[in-house]
Amino acid sequence: MWSPLLLVLTASAPLIYAVHLGRNGSGDNYIPKYNWHKPQGNCDLSNAKLPVVPGINFTTTSDRPRHPRALGLGVGVQNYTCTAAGTYGALGAVAQLFDISCLYSTSSFNTLPSLALMLQQQRLLRASAITALALGHHYFVNFNGTLSPRFDITKDKQPPPSRYIIAKRIAGFKAPVNPAQNVDWLQLARISGHFSKLVYRVETAGGQAPATCTPGSGDISVSYAAQYWFFN
Repeated sequence: MWSPLLLVLTASAPLIYAVHLGRNGSGDNYIPKYNWHKPQGNCDLSNAKLPVVPGINFTTTSDRPRHPRALGLGVGVQNYTCTAAGTYGALGAVAQLFDISCLYSTSSFNTLPSLALMLQQQRLLRASAITALALGHHYFVNFNGTLSPRFDITKDKQPPPSRYIIAKRIAGFKAPVNPAQNVDWLQLARISGHFSKLVYRVETAGGQAPATCTPGSGDISVSYAAQYWFFN
């Protein structure tokens, strides 16, 4: 029998395909239109704790709240360009964010990204219940000359500072399972916006580029999914 999480996730082919395109014809970040909502405030996250994995020691900050403000599932693509050295260099990512705060206590919570990636790759996602969980979107912007991750927790193209965060990487660790396939776990700190002070990317699934490429070949996008924990 399918779990409730699986039933929720069989929900989003148009979402995922829109995210996979990433940009519209003008080169702007593409924002799918769905019934968006704010993070669900009636879900108890007082017992929510980041995964504890040997070898992954996120930097402890004195001002980090004890509990996350929201938990998101990001489903989209990691983008890469082939360098002259014959290896892929990162070009950022584009992902749809879904509110999974109310799913924290479920037994399948930590496997949610792997499940989402599997359904995305097998084109088994269908538009239905997951649209009700649309939380925002994640993409990269040029901030003071540096390609930086941005999270918009809104449907608005010009959100107020309280609804977005632009961040910088302060710690990164290889994924504890299959790091050649799954992108790193990350700790990000705010440099602009006020939705959260810290963002953690954990429980990653997919997203890694091949080890080598032929110089001059085109850019590629690699499907991935991950949990994003927002602390404010």
